Amino acid sequence: MENIITEISNCKAGRIMVVDDEPDVISPLCEMLTDEGYETAGFCKGSEAIETLTKQEFDLLITDLIMPDMDGIDVLRAGLEIDPNLVGIIMTGHATVQTAIEAMKAGAIDYILKPFKMENLLPVLSRAMQIRSLRAENLQLRETLAIHELGKAIAFSSDLNSIMNMVADAALLQCKADEVSIMLPTADGKNLYIAAASGSERAENIGIHIPIEQGIAGWVARNHEPVVLQGEVNDPRMAPIKPRSEIHTAVSMPMMSSGKIVGVLNVNITKNYRHFTMGQLKALGILVSIVSPILEKTQLYIQLIKSVEDTVRAMAMIVEKRDMYTAGHQERVANLAVNIANDMKLSEKQVNGLRLAGIIHDIGKLNVPSEILTKPTALNRIELELVKMHAEAGYNILETIDFPYPVAQIVYQHHERMNGSGYPRALKGNEILIESRILAVADVVEAISSHRPYRPAQGIDKALKEISDNKCILYDPTVAEACLRLFNEKGFKL
Repeated sequence: MENIITEISNCKAGRIMVVDDEPDVISPLCEMLTDEGYETAGFCKGSEAIETLTKQEFDLLITDLIMPDMDGIDVLRAGLEIDPNLVGIIMTGHATVQTAIEAMKAGAIDYILKPFKMENLLPVLSRAMQIRSLRAENLQLRETLAIHELGKAIAFSSDLNSIMNMVADAALLQCKADEVSIMLPTADGKNLYIAAASGSERAENIGIHIPIEQGIAGWVARNHEPVVLQGEVNDPRMAPIKPRSEIHTAVSMPMMSSGKIVGVLNVNITKNYRHFTMGQLKALGILVSIVSPILEKTQLYIQLIKSVEDTVRAMAMIVEKRDMYTAGHQERVANLAVNIANDMKLSEKQVNGLRLAGIIHDIGKLNVPSEILTKPTALNRIELELVKMHAEAGYNILETIDFPYPVAQIVYQHHERMNGSGYPRALKGNEILIESRILAVADVVEAISSHRPYRPAQGIDKALKEISDNKCILYDPTVAEACLRLFNEKGFKL
């Protein structure tokens, strides 16, 4: 990041736009300002100046008051609408108290009388640049605070897509850019792929793979260095790499964590010729430094969860092989439970835990003899008591596994009922985890509507009637309403 800041810091004293309908005023003024180290651009028409402000960034605007095209007040107001941090100075040969009041109301920090001497103008410009600097610092502080707030917002998320979309949107906003993309390395490290995009960067580009040996982002990823591009790239380190012709200004930053590349953030300006300010580059650097370790941890967490889910699904298959009549039951219950949880706006963590618990909620049936599970007639009392033991048996199996969610407890409680008539511990109401209350409803709906060894499928209508008739008695009313809403209003199907 230091090399970028150094480049920006070495620019001229400031960029000044001069607007006056008299070329004889513009030319000598621009020459004098250039001699003082300023970069200048002169315009005889206010409309042309405003058009340029939409494409390029200036620190100061010095404008004549009375002009045929647009007067100075209108030019200043229009300029401040484009860039609120622009510092305006009015020139006039007809100074009055009213002139001064109008200039200040329009947002000017001062006005100067024509004809003027350079020694009188320079202190005004110096003060104007100080004001510009303070405005930029205030903006940078606000941007930094916003980025830290974003960091706090994503720190506890495990949704990789959500994190990257928030980061891309933040970069787009902070830099007033047109395109933002985040590229992640593939597992073998040979390619980068577009994982998130914002602005005019098209969503259909997501997933595109690019060899890490190619492109600006590839160079950034390999060398662990940021690159700022302004126009054509003639850096011999990157030859013959060039940005797309429509990109006027761009920055690519490596996203590093623990000394390794975890991604590349690309920010492009295509619709005008503005350059990134030092404050914007610093803000991006802060954003990347905050997000990169979170991104790495999230990727590792997702890998862990996938490994856990694969293990859980393997265990579920073992259960279902012992009871072919209920094959797919656990997966269908999990799917319905997750949909109910999402309808109820449960947290991401709760939904993920519920998904795992649903996939494996009957793991305790490994302790039940298969001849009981597949018996084609009604169970006797002893057999029924053996089946009821599966909830506790499932808990005993799962409590030894270090899940990131209370999976064992959810499974333990999924046959409890709101009025305390359930098993194995006769829990009531809020003594039962909300995840277990959801799983209970999903389990009942799937069981009634599906075929069993001792009876044919009874259909979804009978299953929903059971839930409707016994909400508040056996089933949590909020869960029951969410389940009924899914089937009756949202067209959900098992």
